[in-house]
Amino acid sequence: MSISKKQSTITPCVFKGIPFAALPGRFEKPKPHPGWDGVLKATEFRKRCLQPNLLQTDTYGSEDCLYLNIWVPQGSQAVLHLPLLIYMCSIMWTINYLDNYLYNGEEIADRGNVIVVSSNYHLSPLGFLSTRDLQKPGNYGLWDQHAAIAWVHRNIAAFGGDPNNITVFGVSAGGASVNFQIISPKNKGLIRRAISQSGSVFCPWAMNTNPKALTMKPLLSSSSLILAAKVNMIGTASIEYNSPVTVVCTVVFSGGLDYNTDTEGWANYPTWDDIKRTIVDIETDYIFLVPAQTSLHLHAKNARTAHAYSYKFSVSTLIATYPFWVTTDHAEGLQYVFGKPFSSPLTYFPQHRDVSGYLISYWTNFAKTGDPNKGGSTVPVTWPTYTTSGLKYLEINSRMSSSSVKQRLRTHYVQYWTTNYSRFP
Repeated sequence: MSISKKQSTITPCVFKGIPFAALPGRFEKPKPHPGWDGVLKATEFRKRCLQPNLLQTDTYGSEDCLYLNIWVPQGSQAVLHLPLLIYMCSIMWTINYLDNYLYNGEEIADRGNVIVVSSNYHLSPLGFLSTRDLQKPGNYGLWDQHAAIAWVHRNIAAFGGDPNNITVFGVSAGGASVNFQIISPKNKGLIRRAISQSGSVFCPWAMNTNPKALTMKPLLSSSSLILAAKVNMIGTASIEYNSPVTVVCTVVFSGGLDYNTDTEGWANYPTWDDIKRTIVDIETDYIFLVPAQTSLHLHAKNARTAHAYSYKFSVSTLIATYPFWVTTDHAEGLQYVFGKPFSSPLTYFPQHRDVSGYLISYWTNFAKTGDPNKGGSTVPVTWPTYTTSGLKYLEINSRMSSSSVKQRLRTHYVQYWTTNYSRFP
């Protein structure tokens, strides 16, 4: 059942490549754009901000990249005061794909009857290099994001939007960006609501609290150490390629005297699938789950009137090369939020369109009212608020029912990390 229906058969209006700031000097805050004479031709995406390719062997893009894109439901007039969703994209502060088909806001705008905005910002050293003094204080990428939000607040009424109803949302480093923007005093009065997906300001990669670590890393690498001990290795090559983790497995000794134990110890090792799954769980808990739960807890504890909502995305991965035990990859829910199962139907199955409809409804309802259950779009299950006592969350998949509302998401592991990690040397 797809519960988020298109408002019309007419494609929403899209305005591409609108400048929201003047080209700044390198390692400088953005400056207000002087405007333009006549009519701006907003029909083409602008170049991405300068960034490395996926193999990190070269760079592409441009430093002249402070542009945004706007999707408006067809037929909307300025008097409608539609709510806004501003998307912040980034992968580890280094990659941004706003001219990619994945981030087309058409389906969200049309099915949710909202305006969708996406914006660029400087990445990597050009966006975040800091000398930790007044000479080059850094965080230029965050200043770019703020400039885009401020531009939208000033001008979105001309596109039929409500400047007092802006929701920012993002995934991965974009999710952390959302956190940074909502706590910035520079955005007071600009942002009404926020959705942070697969990223938090508390993620270990979100802030560099120890800049000397990069210098010291070669001195502490395994190649610089002499290990004066006998090591029994267990075929680590199969997981070393993509994992920097060193796996240490201990032999389980049995009590009593056995006749022949030459090979018995090998039977006590867990399977490679179990080892890999455990590593994935540990890294996911530490890098994403615990930071997200920390953000939720602090918000629920300190917010006076605003509510918090927690969810777990549980749709099987579409990446065919992954092993059977992998459920959902990092940021994989983004394609459903942007309605790809609708715009690229041959690539997906009906259950994927159901999930996409659910997410669009929850997200756009929240943007309209602050409640994901209310706002004009029908939802399959009522999503409860997250409280420090109830710890409720919604598990989102294609089989939504009352049992989708759950409590205490891996609480035991969250407590372990929050209690013990700070004690580690």
